[in-house]
Amino acid sequence: MNLAHILESRAAESPDARGLLFEDGRSWTFGELNAAASHAAMELGGAGSHQGQRIGLYVPTGPEFIILLFAIWKTGATAATINYGYRDADLGHALELSAPSVVLTDGCRSAAAIETTAGRTVLDIAQPGGIGDAITNTRDDGVALTSPDVLADAESTIIFTGGSTGKPKAVARLHKGEYESIATLARNGMRGATEPYPAASPATPPNLVCLPLAHAGGQKSTLFSFHVGRTVLLLSRFEVGKVVELIKQYRVTNLTLMPTMMHDLSGFPGGADLSSVRSVLATGQELRPAVRMKFEERFGIPIVSNYGSTEAGTIASWSRSDIRAGKWKPGSVGKLLPGVAVEIRGEDRKPLPPGEVGEICVASTMATRYVGEDAGEGSLLENGWVNTGDVGWLDEDDVLFLTGRVRELIKCGGLQVWPTELEEVVLSHPQVNDAAVIGRPDDRLGEVPVAYVVPREGSGITRDELIAYCRDRVAHYKAIRDAVLVEALPRTDVGKLAKSTLVEWDLRNSTAGGVADGGHE
Repeated sequence: MNLAHILESRAAESPDARGLLFEDGRSWTFGELNAAASHAAMELGGAGSHQGQRIGLYVPTGPEFIILLFAIWKTGATAATINYGYRDADLGHALELSAPSVVLTDGCRSAAAIETTAGRTVLDIAQPGGIGDAITNTRDDGVALTSPDVLADAESTIIFTGGSTGKPKAVARLHKGEYESIATLARNGMRGATEPYPAASPATPPNLVCLPLAHAGGQKSTLFSFHVGRTVLLLSRFEVGKVVELIKQYRVTNLTLMPTMMHDLSGFPGGADLSSVRSVLATGQELRPAVRMKFEERFGIPIVSNYGSTEAGTIASWSRSDIRAGKWKPGSVGKLLPGVAVEIRGEDRKPLPPGEVGEICVASTMATRYVGEDAGEGSLLENGWVNTGDVGWLDEDDVLFLTGRVRELIKCGGLQVWPTELEEVVLSHPQVNDAAVIGRPDDRLGEVPVAYVVPREGSGITRDELIAYCRDRVAHYKAIRDAVLVEALPRTDVGKLAKSTLVEWDLRNSTAGGVADGGHE
């Protein structure tokens, strides 16, 4: 199934139902969105004209992105959705990996990397005429293209995700796998409703989407909303004040947020009326207990966990009905979804029994492949399994718990130290606002744990106080050996903690012998 069918079926069944609201008040019906996507697809060559090709989409999050994404699918092409924050180096690398024949951009960030490749067509959607006019043409004038059917292994999107080297990796996602994942999430979260889901009534609050559309989370939230007939309320970027304002204005009932967003909402200095929100879905990265507690204490809203990755799709999740039925387990990220198989593997790569900690390996319909220079055999899939790099364990009920990341494990004197455990200890200090723990090379012990700490405003906390605080609460070999006070932690464009950047900072700035002795047990 071509993912464009999701919009096309909505336009056929409920053309006048509101499909999209933008933060500035503009709105589109499903019929208008489909008409604009059809006109844009005609400018690109018409239905089926780009089958087997890739089209780069380098525009900011906004209504144009959604219209162009469906337009690309209508032509049969794959959409290479490139992070709008990329500049020449990362942009050039993304284009090299995905090799699009056409690149759509808005002209605001003309980068030399786009124009220099021979044979590549660059279309500026900000220019009058052509595709620029097409995406604003919402008239149903008989140009409502029907997207071509696609093969089971046809790529829908190329999404760029951070690699261990710091350069983005290009992950191919499939129409079939993406649709099955969305349908499974809908069945899991909307028990009692039957497919196809009717379009929501005008009185139904919209689904707020404040995740970047170039990333898997933003795209899945949008497609999921359209699939279940809900209006998307779209933000160009996450801003706490704007989010609070829109939630109150539209009486939003459900939110999908990254932990960083929850952290910022919890610390919002003004009044924040989130009384309409019934639940929050945590996505994008591990939700630390301290962040969860602070959010739930301030707003009294339950947080539903979700675990997945760009490479493997959604793996485990809790729904509100699970919580009502008493199935939810504290500390877990969710119960495995239907169609997803997980093995917890030890260092010998053999599966471990329930309750034992190891690397999470996943086989699902969403697991696909890297493209470009990372497309070698086994670079993503190993005999049909994705090695996630995450560490955790399963219980007897197939409920999944996370422990950390394989590459973040600190080996201190041959003993395992998990940064997440130490981060929770440091965050429990009343004068700490944020913290991250990394390993620092050490001649004697191999590595030692070091905390980077953002103090609360006006705090007088010191390095030595933090070291002593941690040492009083964990085994000696785990205790942090240094605490570096900073104004903010480095984060990616979607708000994830950039630990690779933190490691680079530490390597540049740390000095030999400048750490405390944590001792041994």
